[in-house]
Formats: sequence, structure tokens, C-alpha cells
Amino acid sequence: MMSPFYVPLEQASLCDAHPSFDIWALGITGYTLMAKKEPYTQVDASSRFKAITASQREILSDYYSKDLRDLIDYLLTFD
Repeated sequence: MMSPFYVPLEQASLCDAHPSFDIWALGITGYTLMAKKEPYTQVDASSRFKAITASQREILSDYYSKDLRDLIDYLLTFD
């Protein structure tokens, strides 16, 4: 069973694994390692969906390079 914080929204409507699931999980993992917390911590799915689609997460620290921050933002882009 996967943690709800790592499950991409598309998985709710798809039965089979999809490559975008791995990309999403990589973005969540990268963000969590850099920020030391998950980007979306809303408990209920509805609130989490709204936060993800609006990209409502804290901006990563300037301690990390712009390229790395941009990569994580790209991986966490809702498509």
C-alpha cells in the first residue's frame, strides 16, 4: 500500500501503473528530502487535490540551486 502523500491524483481514475506515477513520486521524494517535510499534507483527498492543482506548497530554499528547484517544480506539475 502506498502512502497517500505519494499517490498521484491520476491513479484514482486509472487501474494500471503509468510512468507519470514514478515521476510524481520522485518529485515528492525530492521535495521531502530538500524541505524535510511533504509538500502536500492535507489529510482529506479533496483539500489535497485543490492544493496540488493550485501548486500550493512552500517554495524550496534558495540554499538549493535554481536548476534543482526547477526540476522538483517540474516533477510536481499537475498535468
